[in-house]
Amino acid sequence: MFSATLRAIGHVENEFDDAVPAGRPISSESTVVLDPDFTPGLTGLEAGQRIWILFYFDRSDGYDLLQHPRGDTSAEKRGVFALRSPRRPNPIGLTEVELLAVDEHKLRVRGLDALNRTPVLALTFGPVPSRRLGSSLGINNIPPKRCSYSCAYCQVGRTPNTEMEPTAFYSPFAILDAVAQHLESARAAGQQVDYLTFVPDGEPTLDAQLGESIAVLKPLGIPVAVISNGSLCWNDDVRHALNQADWVSVKVDAVTQPIWRRLNRPHEELRLQTVLDGIRRFAGQFGGELATETMLVGGVNDGAKAVEDLADYLVGLEPAVAFLAVPTRPPAEEWVLPASEKAINRAFQILAQRLDSVEYLIGYEGDQFASTGDPERDLLAITSVHPIREDALAHFLERANVGWDLVQRLTAAGELKPVDFAGKRFYVRRLSMS
Repeated sequence: MFSATLRAIGHVENEFDDAVPAGRPISSESTVVLDPDFTPGLTGLEAGQRIWILFYFDRSDGYDLLQHPRGDTSAEKRGVFALRSPRRPNPIGLTEVELLAVDEHKLRVRGLDALNRTPVLALTFGPVPSRRLGSSLGINNIPPKRCSYSCAYCQVGRTPNTEMEPTAFYSPFAILDAVAQHLESARAAGQQVDYLTFVPDGEPTLDAQLGESIAVLKPLGIPVAVISNGSLCWNDDVRHALNQADWVSVKVDAVTQPIWRRLNRPHEELRLQTVLDGIRRFAGQFGGELATETMLVGGVNDGAKAVEDLADYLVGLEPAVAFLAVPTRPPAEEWVLPASEKAINRAFQILAQRLDSVEYLIGYEGDQFASTGDPERDLLAITSVHPIREDALAHFLERANVGWDLVQRLTAAGELKPVDFAGKRFYVRRLSMS
């Protein structure tokens, strides 16, 4: 049977040296102290968020496959994988906490039921609303910033050393154990999980055990997704691993050498044509749902010619949906700017003429197309996914029984912006990068 060595990324500091009193973790605070080398991986975490902490029960001794819940001998025994017991084959715990503060490599959290000095293995997030996948449970299957690219727009900074050789990091059964605990907690909280998504702070296909991890998760009965940069699809083993998933997104920012190298800054041994051929080959084999994602950077890949070249390539992949994104958080390089609203609308129109489905990923965390009974919220949600033509907008307002003053107010407030394309006026979400 496979075994793996896990490296702790930090430890817990709190008042609980021997046991965590029942009920106390809800209000108690702890500090998670990471190895300073992992500090860049905290980029994007902010006070007020809820995150999950994966830790090792270093003081647990042995296990039983059937146990009384919480040691209550009056309760019927249950399987260990249906419990939060520390006495398990892989003694790993997972707890959702409230993030109170981030100070360099230290996180102050509330609600962590781990003892003082407990080794921390990973931080994760979810289930969170996803414009791609509904409510998605994120799985971070590799250490921070292990990637084949060092994208100029990356929100977690530059990749210190790009790599392209898959490596074993975490045991697939450790991942299964953590996910099972997470799902138990989600169910107890009444939260729905639509997808289990491999979306680490790096490239998930650098995990040599990605296929095995997907396989052991499948019996949970929840679709598995992978969000990849697609750069390693030329590798037979990587394609085999991705073929185990139900939904895969691959990044295609550029199909010409100068733009690709400027934006994605790949490992020195990667070649663009090899990458594009690999993605094309994977698309032809994949039996699940394929999506593509393109990050539009102002003045780099947002011109009409670059987008037309992109469309020529994407047509051959036949994706279920092509996502267009822009940088919405501080990027690795200061020169990176989001494409303008006009350029994004032009890109949308060019791709929409050639592909079945094109959508925006531009940072708005609204309710998408679900009718909320609030026309303002619904309009902002719609325009977060695609531009809306002026005549269609008029019909929307009529159905919602509201006047054009809503559009005027949102435009004046900087939420919407009118742009013209091919003789038609569209309204789009106004972009910002904080």
